[in-house]
Amino acid sequence: MVRYETVVDDGQLSLVHEDERIEVGSMAAVADLVGGETYTLTYTDAQASTAWLQTDDDNELTIDVPDAVERLTHTSEFATLVRDCPLDETGESGHPRRTELFATLLMKIWDSKGNLDSLSDG
Repeated sequence: MVRYETVVDDGQLSLVHEDERIEVGSMAAVADLVGGETYTLTYTDAQASTAWLQTDDDNELTIDVPDAVERLTHTSEFATLVRDCPLDETGESGHPRRTELFATLLMKIWDSKGNLDSLSDG
């Protein structure tokens, strides 16, 4: 399975696989679009009771956005969706449409909390 690495150079985020590089936009824009440098997920008591999940006392897990983004790899399907969205057109947020799409997909992945079937619902 092909995986695209996330690379950040001088604050600019790209998805890279072999000799293909897909410019996404700035890490600052991605953080802005997801609501800041951290992203918080809230779990139910049952979800939070799993041994591998390290939530706080409020059943919340806080993600460091820049760190998490840089550690993620993405499927070729994900990369194709991002690549096919224009980088030179501004979206409603004032950021490039491609950057908006990346941030939206990222939040969908995080919000799915491992339920990958939910990603195809919207």
